[in-house]
Amino acid sequence: MMTAQTENTLYLMVTCCREPTRLAILQNVVQNFKEQFSDNFQRDLIVFDNASNDETVALLKDTFQNVYRSEVNVGLWNAIDWTLQNHEQVLGRAYKFIHVMESDHRYYDPDKLVVCERVLTTSQATAIKCHDYSVKNRHLYDKDRQQEGSHTDCWIRHTNVVTGKPVTLDLFTQDEGADIYTTNFLVNLHNVLRIDAMKQVFDKLRAMDNFDEQSFQREFHQLNACTLLLDGGCFDMTFGDKHKLKQTMMGSGNNGDAFSRAGYAETAVRLRLTGNVSTVRL
Repeated sequence: MMTAQTENTLYLMVTCCREPTRLAILQNVVQNFKEQFSDNFQRDLIVFDNASNDETVALLKDTFQNVYRSEVNVGLWNAIDWTLQNHEQVLGRAYKFIHVMESDHRYYDPDKLVVCERVLTTSQATAIKCHDYSVKNRHLYDKDRQQEGSHTDCWIRHTNVVTGKPVTLDLFTQDEGADIYTTNFLVNLHNVLRIDAMKQVFDKLRAMDNFDEQSFQREFHQLNACTLLLDGGCFDMTFGDKHKLKQTMMGSGNNGDAFSRAGYAETAVRLRLTGNVSTVRL
């Protein structure tokens, strides 16, 4: 259970369950949320639902305080864009940082989010990676070198695809027993990020006819910003690991036509920000 509270971090959970496999994953996420986060945490949390089925809507209404729903599936990126533009009106205050809690996250050490906020506050860094990762056992997280014991839910390429250089990790600081490293890993949506940098990058993405996930990473890289990594992380993505689950609709690139027939939207390629999303509060 989270015993401390962040002060300047906005949290966003984006959901979209249009068939049973996604709903089953969300039910696990909700149970984990109840076990790991106190009611006070919800003061800084927005849940954005992308046209889920009725059972999902009922689950969200029963669990969360600030739930906003789009009647059409506008996708993950438009949900984030809507939140960047509307969170101050929704929650009545501004924030310095944002953390996107994707709909397959399993949190095991949420107090580390307080560490992430503190380190970002006292440094010039723009982002801190906080998913499951072990610096000592980094070989088990290398997506290009799968082996026995690989953490397939959180693996990541150990080459910076923008620069072509191998990933580096150098100890930056220690905070309450947590080791923080500087790194040239590219930024991901589910890092803890400076909200002003997110707004700047999303403004650029909104001006593009279409973009992909690497466009987002490239724009962040061009900010010449420092990225940090929390050794050990505070969450993993085992609930939705498509490498271990026999049947799941997680991951648009692996389900072909079935993914689009179910009403899901792409999350990594052929993306476009509409800048005009309509929601209702549940």
